[in-house]
Amino acid sequence: ASFATAQEALDMLEWVEDAQGGYYSAASSNCSAAAGHCDTQEGFFSDGFYAQVLSYSVGLGDLVSNVSKLQRHLAATVEHNCQQPSASGSELVSGCPNGFVTLTGRTPPGGTDWQIWQMATHDWATLLLRTEGAEAVTGALEMSRRSVTSWSWQSGVADQWNTAGISDPAGYPTVTSHYGYHMTSWHIPLALSGQLAALT
Repeated sequence: ASFATAQEALDMLEWVEDAQGGYYSAASSNCSAAAGHCDTQEGFFSDGFYAQVLSYSVGLGDLVSNVSKLQRHLAATVEHNCQQPSASGSELVSGCPNGFVTLTGRTPPGGTDWQIWQMATHDWATLLLRTEGAEAVTGALEMSRRSVTSWSWQSGVADQWNTAGISDPAGYPTVTSHYGYHMTSWHIPLALSGQLAALT
C-alpha cells in the first residue's frame, strides 16, 4: 500500500502534461491531495530517476506506476536538457556535445543549473535501454559517449582519473575532483546484456 501511495504521490506532485507528451518536474508547490494536483511545477532535472536506474540494475523492476510516462519524460529530457549556455551566458541554446545540463526552467537559474551533472547522461541512456530495448541502443550509446569522451577530458584536462562530479558545458571540471558520478556508466552494460547486479 505504501509503494502504491508513493507512486500516486509522484504522479500528483510532479507530473506535467504538455503538448509534447509530458514530463516529471523538478519541484512543485501549492499542492492539494483533495484536488489531486499542484498549482506550481518548476524546473526540469536531467537525473530525476537514479533510483529507477538502480532498481532496474538489481532486478526490482518498475518504480513508476506508468512506464510510458517515464518514456515520455526521457524524450522530454532531450528537449529540455540537451542545451548549453549561449556565448553571452544569458540564455540556453540547443545542443549538448558533452551531455545534458543539470537543470532547466528555474528562474533565475542556480549556480550549477546549466552545468553538466556527470551521472545524468549515463542514467538517461540506461533508462532508455531498459524501457525501449534494442531499438534504443544507438541513441542511448551516442548520448552516453558524449559524457565520457569529451575533448576537454581527453586533451584539456588530460587526466582521466580526475573526473569532476559537475563540469561546465564545455566539459571542464567545476565541482569536486576525482569523483565517481561518471561511474553510473556501468549500468549501461547491464542494460545492454540484460544482466543484473548481485547485491549479495
